[in-house]
Amino acid sequence: MIKLIVGKPGSGKTKELIESINKLENHQPTSVVVVEKNVQHSLGILPEIRIVSTDESEIQNYSELYGFIKGILAGNNDISSIYIDDVMLIGGASFVELENFIDKLHKMDFIRSIKYTMSLTDDNGDLPESLRKYL
Repeated sequence: MIKLIVGKPGSGKTKELIESINKLENHQPTSVVVVEKNVQHSLGILPEIRIVSTDESEIQNYSELYGFIKGILAGNNDISSIYIDDVMLIGGASFVELENFIDKLHKMDFIRSIKYTMSLTDDNGDLPESLRKYL
């Protein structure tokens, strides 16, 4: 399953993401990974949850982010949910590349049944129709 949390800067996307993370951890015995560009928002996340920074691994595009996530999953069979904060800040501003990235995750989802939740900023309401199905 893939879910997008979309909004303008300052609209509460990260807050919604953090609340969703903490609620899931409190109500299900699960393994959660949070992927952030840097760990600036980690203060609101419960300490039991794994947080990884893409800056530390110098992730610069969606292809590298996909490989990074595959590596996380390869080393951890217990992961059921991955949250990515501000995915376009990590992978790039192209909606086409974002859609390709999400398509790859969706295909991988059939194998592992991972729940992916991503926040992203859409200043002008330009989110393509093809991505709106994930809202």
